[in-house]
Amino acid sequence: MPEVYAMRLQLSLCTIFAIFVARSAMAEDPDTALSKLSPNARDWVNSSCDRSLGPSLWSDCVIREASAASRGKPDLSSLNPELRVWVIESCSDSLGPSLTIECLTREKAALAGGLPNISSLTEEQKEWLSNACDTSLGPELFLECVQRESAALRAMQSVPQQP
Repeated sequence: MPEVYAMRLQLSLCTIFAIFVARSAMAEDPDTALSKLSPNARDWVNSSCDRSLGPSLWSDCVIREASAASRGKPDLSSLNPELRVWVIESCSDSLGPSLTIECLTREKAALAGGLPNISSLTEEQKEWLSNACDTSLGPELFLECVQRESAALRAMQSVPQQP
């Protein structure tokens, strides 16, 4: 019986190795990846992938970031201007194409359900909530904070008095 497991393990390792070799053979080189981008996107990738990383890490970085840059940023036009600015300010281009695009997508999706309704809270509770959940967190974390903290406030009988 142990021979069967050893054979399965060996077969699995061979399969993984074959996939790795095939993937490496099909991988795009950095120069080709960069050549497919607009000048602005190319500059964005180049500023995100410093050659001081060394050849292999730089190459992986360029291919990853060029792939993200080629897909482009998500369309934020469905958001009202104030929310659009909030999302954009939460996702700096300095993060590089892949992280910026991932951030923009995540923050836009967080706003899809709208803002939480806190109208049932008292003014004092709203102020406490405002102090606990800062919009500088970005949409996703801010909304999670507001949902969590407003639920806690609703569950409380009264807000503790500050000394």
